[in-house]
Amino acid sequence: PSRLSVHSNAHALARYSALVQECGMVPIVEPEVLMDGEHSAKLCYEKTSEVIKKCFDELILNKNGQCFIRHDETNLQWFLFKAKCVSQ
Repeated sequence: PSRLSVHSNAHALARYSALVQECGMVPIVEPEVLMDGEHSAKLCYEKTSEVIKKCFDELILNKNGQCFIRHDETNLQWFLFKAKCVSQ
């Protein structure tokens, strides 16, 4: 995935988390990383790790109120993060 798509999706998931929490619910954050293709398990691991790290970076930015709308702050204690396992 491109850097732009990784950033855009991570930011959208962080905003989604904040909005869901604002409604009194627990968000499920599940970044989508497709594993289809001829690439190696190592490359899949690297890209999955990059996406997960970027998601947490964006969640932390939202936690600190550094997002577009001030009231969109994510409570990092109240969300479920659903990640994929990468194996050969």
